[in-house]
Amino acid sequence: MNRGISTVVDVSVAIVLVGASVALLAGVPAPDSPSHQAPGTGGTAIAGSTTTVQYERVDGQTAVVTGTAAGLLRDAAIARYRGTGGPFVEAVARSVASRIERTGTPAQLVAACPGSDPVVAGTAPPDERPVRATVYHWNESTLANASAATDRGDAADRCRPVVVVRRWDA
Repeated sequence: MNRGISTVVDVSVAIVLVGASVALLAGVPAPDSPSHQAPGTGGTAIAGSTTTVQYERVDGQTAVVTGTAAGLLRDAAIARYRGTGGPFVEAVARSVASRIERTGTPAQLVAACPGSDPVVAGTAPPDERPVRATVYHWNESTLANASAATDRGDAADRCRPVVVVRRWDA
């Protein structure tokens, strides 16, 4: 008989403890601000997306170049570093910024060679938002085999372009 009473008491205590736990958890308010969540990854997706850029070359001919958004921004940074390719640089920045805007992705892509002005696509993040950044570096072998959108020569070997993808929550 002692064994039957012990089981009833154990089950009763367990039910009381589970009920108290549920009541306690039900009283805890849910977080009301998504500000602690990590920013999305949409900017990285845009950096790897294929983009086509059309621009007018110095000789008056129209050129069309296709590549990833990050790769084209890298080429634009090299062109800016060399002091050439103004229309190309502007067209790339405009095209990538347009893609960011069309997709509604809260992101900004910035490409630069140390010592030159950056090529910026997209708007700057709001001051009050946490920002996640991904940095892409290219090595010499990649530059030697890159597309011929710009004539890189020796200056590109000194350039060491970097593309930074900045993203935040909307």
